[in-house]
Amino acid sequence: KKGKIFLGNKEPKICRFCNRDSSSTTFKMNAHVLPEFMGNKSLLSYYECDQCNSHFSKYETALSNFGGIMNTLSLLQGKKSVPKFKSKDERLQIKFNSQENILNVRATAHNVPNDTDKREWGKYVDGFKISDDKKTITFKTTKPSYIPRHVFKAFVKVGFGLLPIDSLPYYEKARKWLINEIDDEKIENLSLFHVYRQYGKLLKKPVVYLARKKKLYERVPSPENALLIFYGLYKFQVFLPFNENDEWLWNQDEIYLPIENHL
Repeated sequence: KKGKIFLGNKEPKICRFCNRDSSSTTFKMNAHVLPEFMGNKSLLSYYECDQCNSHFSKYETALSNFGGIMNTLSLLQGKKSVPKFKSKDERLQIKFNSQENILNVRATAHNVPNDTDKREWGKYVDGFKISDDKKTITFKTTKPSYIPRHVFKAFVKVGFGLLPIDSLPYYEKARKWLINEIDDEKIENLSLFHVYRQYGKLLKKPVVYLARKKKLYERVPSPENALLIFYGLYKFQVFLPFNENDEWLWNQDEIYLPIENHL
């Protein structure tokens, strides 16, 4: 399709997550390699079936909630528009007005505590502060709720989707874990279940890398593949877990974290 890049083969279609083909599942939905809320409109895949796509949606929702207010402030176009932000108590709400190209911020003031200087309190509403020179706006709010394990699974799903075909057999455990064929409670060696995060300059389009360790460094105690995702104001890095080639790492006397923070 014009303007879109599809990974994998159009025919025959085989889901790399559940290993089923079009005789036992369907491939009607557009499967995004990167979540659409990150601004990804063009990178899709032929190898993710509709059932797995629906299953992974809860992971993407957790990842979106993990991004919180920054997803809205980045002004990235999601499925239909820039996502709205609403604080848990709904006192702070932010919505992008595309027609006027402005952010509409609605905030409800707290009751002023008795021990508060009312001259100072006038600068504040719930989660929102304007500097004296009116050049800076500070938001203070909590993220929507999310399940941390689902956030990590969302990243691993992206990385698994980018693996070359000859690497897939080494990540069979990761595949089963993503589709819940392996119970989370039975997972060991959780040291790599870590998300590195930084903030950077605003990107209007997401960038993703799947970095592979050079053969020269194959005996360095670090995982074989690292996923780096840049979108909006965020920079993320995770290591892909459950690689058979990484099992020797757990026999090392010490592994220091963070491992190779490429951000």
